Amino acid sequence: MALVSTEKTKINLYQSRNELLKTSYWNYSEQLEDFIARYKTRPPDIKFWPYGPYWPKYHEKEILETPRFMKTAPNFHEKFIDKLTEDLQYPKTFDNQVTHFTSKWRGVLIVYDSERSSRDRQPQPVPDGCCPNLVFESRFESGNLRQARRVGQFEYELVLKTDLYTNRHTQWYYFRVSNTVPGVVYKFRIVNLLKRDSLYNYGMRPLQYSEKEAKLLGRGWMRAGHHISYSRNVMHLHCPLLTRGIAYYMLEWQMDFPHEDDACYLAHCYPYTFTDLKEDLDSLINAPDRKECMKREVLCETRAGNSCFLVTVSNFGASKEEQHKKKFVVVTARVHPGETQASWMMKGLLEFITSSDPVAKELRNRFIFKIVPMLNPDGVIVGNYRCSLAARDLNRNYRHPRKESFPTVWHTKTLIEKILERHEILLYCDLHGHSRKHNVFM
Repeated sequence: MALVSTEKTKINLYQSRNELLKTSYWNYSEQLEDFIARYKTRPPDIKFWPYGPYWPKYHEKEILETPRFMKTAPNFHEKFIDKLTEDLQYPKTFDNQVTHFTSKWRGVLIVYDSERSSRDRQPQPVPDGCCPNLVFESRFESGNLRQARRVGQFEYELVLKTDLYTNRHTQWYYFRVSNTVPGVVYKFRIVNLLKRDSLYNYGMRPLQYSEKEAKLLGRGWMRAGHHISYSRNVMHLHCPLLTRGIAYYMLEWQMDFPHEDDACYLAHCYPYTFTDLKEDLDSLINAPDRKECMKREVLCETRAGNSCFLVTVSNFGASKEEQHKKKFVVVTARVHPGETQASWMMKGLLEFITSSDPVAKELRNRFIFKIVPMLNPDGVIVGNYRCSLAARDLNRNYRHPRKESFPTVWHTKTLIEKILERHEILLYCDLHGHSRKHNVFM
């Protein structure tokens, strides 16, 4: 087996890590696959193998850089919308606002299409007296917006992507909007949701992240929007992307954007990408006070070539006899890509269980934790709500998983079976979120 490890070969194949990361992830993935096929081994320097994210070949064009956000939580309690006092709290609405845009908007204009719009986009021109077009984008990690259509002076209809290779599972949304006009109240309407009910009917609001708010005020993701409704879509079915015979539901809300030259992100829940996971694991494993009790491995690779991580946490300094007596705790998360709550719970669990807290130390002394923090990396990366790239719900394929179709489930199940051959598993906990239940469940 030929191994190539000369510095010249490294430079020719990779140039430098920084230059590589500026290229599309798919191009880098192709370079990696070419190297493995040619030399039957991984690249000689581990820093050139960043585990992903990789997209399926369906994404032929360059994927935009993963957005970066402040991860600070609001220092105050964000209240639900109260329908009884909403008009007093938000007296200016889409319907009663007075602006200097006096011309009437006519027709429907597609202002964004994820499969056709160019990456380097400028606002489309508008007739005199009309409000400038908003600029949308979602072709980044976990992004999910198929099309945006302007249907009024300040009104936009949005169509979400269905899970890749399916015609269903729309609930998660995450996209960027810019070229907004301060003082204008916009109305947004997502027209192809599929669930009959939602927490939006009980006071929940969309999430907004303003780059200017983050820079000027240190604010991260905040709840935003008012006059929110979630109902059956019977009037807004004219988009050719909608399928006849499907009962669609729609989410409608109003909101304004206070800053000029701002870029704002809107999301169903706090985004947590595969890149976030990689960075969080790097941070933990490189912390001097944590790395002694934590090990990170690659459990398997997904259909798109992304790494499914396995984290082991315990007191590794115990004797072999003590280690053998320990019971196991298995924790998994993010089998459903759109349930980002699961990743935030997992982040908190990992930070606590590797900490110097006396309770965490006692848990490490008594147990061995086997943790799979993201069971569906492919789905997370492409912005799916529920499925993997096999177009199947992994949570419904534990009984007889096929290794080729559902590698993460197969390897997780095999891991558990091997543990049970010699040890007792005290607890198996799978972390989820929900679009209709209050609080969380596991």
